[in-house]
Amino acid sequence: MSDSITDFHFLDTGQAFPLKTFKKNTVEGEGLFNTTEGSDKYIAHDGISDEGFAHFQSAYKGASFTKEDLFYYIYGILHSPEYKERFQNNLIKELPRIPTVKKCDVFMAFSEAGRKLGELHVNYEEIEPFPVNFKDAGLGDFSLVMGSATPEAFFRVKKMTFAKKGDKSSVIYNGNITMTDIPLEAYDYVVNGRSALEWVIDRQQ
Repeated sequence: MSDSITDFHFLDTGQAFPLKTFKKNTVEGEGLFNTTEGSDKYIAHDGISDEGFAHFQSAYKGASFTKEDLFYYIYGILHSPEYKERFQNNLIKELPRIPTVKKCDVFMAFSEAGRKLGELHVNYEEIEPFPVNFKDAGLGDFSLVMGSATPEAFFRVKKMTFAKKGDKSSVIYNGNITMTDIPLEAYDYVVNGRSALEWVIDRQQ
């Protein structure tokens, strides 16, 4: 999920499925006034076709939802563990096919989940971080404790370790810094069968 146009080779010549596409607003003919400047220079078009939207409308007759709701429904479905497990063989070989669910309230639940997930994926750098703390309160201002040490020497990592065996809430970054109050939920983010945080602890040195 991106809020800007991605490079053509994003994820090795990837393919985009946009919420909106934009075409230049041109006037037939040639000359000085053949394009429109200002806010109407580009005209927005829905990325989801009318035919695709009608297919989902027919599945939930009488229900009111928008193409944007459908867009986030698709994003929610694509991130469903059940969907990925059930159709993993197909997903290796072809573009994903998007099923309908039985009830509109389930459809809207997936749509809302997809919307929240998209917000996290696009704006993750703006989200307030977990309140991880440092063991020494004085480390709020590193210049107070660094003394004559250079930043490179002060922050250098030889080998990160857990402070106590079996306790993942504290990590010794180096001899100067210990991170405490790490929420255990941070370890739920898994990459290749191992938590991303543990990958960093093991490899960053």
